[in-house]
Amino acid sequence: MAIDAATEPMFMPGDLDALRARLLEGWPRLVAGESFATGESTSFILDRLARALWDDPSLDRVWLAFVIVAGAFPSAEEVQRFRRRLLGGNAGDAFLVVLDCTLAGACREGGVKRKIRIVSDRPVVDVDFSATHGHNTGIQRVVRETLTRWASKRVFELAVWTEYGTVMRGVTKKERNLVLKWTSTMRTIRPGLRALHDDETIVPWKTTVVFPEVCNIRSTEALRGLARYSGNKVVAIGYDAIPIVSAGLVTREDSNKYAQYLSVVKYMSKVLAISDSAAEEFNGFADAVRMQGIAGPQVLSIPLPVDTVTAKAGSSASTSAWPVVLSVGTREFRKNQTSILVAAELLWREGLNFELVFVGGDAVELSGDFQEVLGLVKKNKRAVTIMLNVSDETLLEVYERARFSVFVSLHEGYGLPVGESLAHGTPVLASNYGSVGDIARQGGCVLVDPRDDDSIREAMRLLLTDDALVDSLKKEILARPTRSWDNYADELWHASLSTEVGVVE
Repeated sequence: MAIDAATEPMFMPGDLDALRARLLEGWPRLVAGESFATGESTSFILDRLARALWDDPSLDRVWLAFVIVAGAFPSAEEVQRFRRRLLGGNAGDAFLVVLDCTLAGACREGGVKRKIRIVSDRPVVDVDFSATHGHNTGIQRVVRETLTRWASKRVFELAVWTEYGTVMRGVTKKERNLVLKWTSTMRTIRPGLRALHDDETIVPWKTTVVFPEVCNIRSTEALRGLARYSGNKVVAIGYDAIPIVSAGLVTREDSNKYAQYLSVVKYMSKVLAISDSAAEEFNGFADAVRMQGIAGPQVLSIPLPVDTVTAKAGSSASTSAWPVVLSVGTREFRKNQTSILVAAELLWREGLNFELVFVGGDAVELSGDFQEVLGLVKKNKRAVTIMLNVSDETLLEVYERARFSVFVSLHEGYGLPVGESLAHGTPVLASNYGSVGDIARQGGCVLVDPRDDDSIREAMRLLLTDDALVDSLKKEILARPTRSWDNYADELWHASLSTEVGVVE
């Protein structure tokens, strides 16, 4: 069998060289124990590989063969069709079946021209967002804090996705630095355009693929194929199920995207939840999946640490004439900052003097009536400060100046600002349920129902006027059990992989 006029539309000048290189990379995995003469044609190599696949069309081998020939990751449906076509024919048909079933994939993002590198000796870690954006709150902070610690003593492969989500590719030096050497000067970095096929495709094979971020919707088709059929162990950090469980707190688009993400999670091996509360949400999803006859992921709770930031000695003296009340977090309805504003306005009317500081970006479409209430409060010339895009150093200083912080979110997977505040010895007014309540009950916090504005006001008044209470809470903070990012990173690695694999050079 040869590549001829019937298959010519698939191959342009230079494409056959790229195909041959991919076939040589994949040969030892699919045609084990057999070699060929150096001068053999690409057609011969492809035909022999196709026959070996026909002899053993297991789903993981079909997945890998698709990637090798097409230079693209298949969807779950493409893997199924490919295998059925092989099973329905004979060995002589295998060559044309392989070409026919991979043709569409080869046309995606210049797949036919791609180089591939099969990775089997180390885990592959998807850092698609963190490697291409300077944004550093929530998920990105977890990714960077964790992976910088992994990189000091372990080997793993960083990967991102191509522009249209066709395949994983290796990271550039700049992208690697955004993950492993992030500084606040990188905060404004945004992704740039890249050539379709200039980067080396990363193909995980018989290894573990770790997703420390929520997968991008552009790659969900390929991810479902990878999670379901590639034979790799696929593990994710589970942050929360807010877009489904509390869909009214997010946009409809976010809920739809998250539903696509869950269609990948259902085929994963493990979900490592960042809190007991998040674990309960993912366990509920896993139980529902099992009703479909699917094994579903194993869900483990590995809570995030409290010592998010290392305090800077000597920076705690307040520069404000009044006590500082701090709220950290993106301004959106779920974070409940409007309730904080209302409570503060009522306390100002009582004659209490304090400065209210909000740190974090604006999610305009989700902020609800925050801006409207803020405008009314400012008309009364209240001491309200909005801080955008602050550096880590500035955030640290504000935490240490604050008399207490307020984090009365309606739904969280964890609640990093609570841990950050406690790490600086600053008491917290916190929600009394879910993951935030779990953190707060260990000491140093006053708990309230975040849906009750009057309760928030009363608690703020108490924290502003009762020095003995504040001192008592600071003592509780010192007595809390300690757990570091080093602890978290180690636990996450072992839960994902169960073994050490070497040292990064």
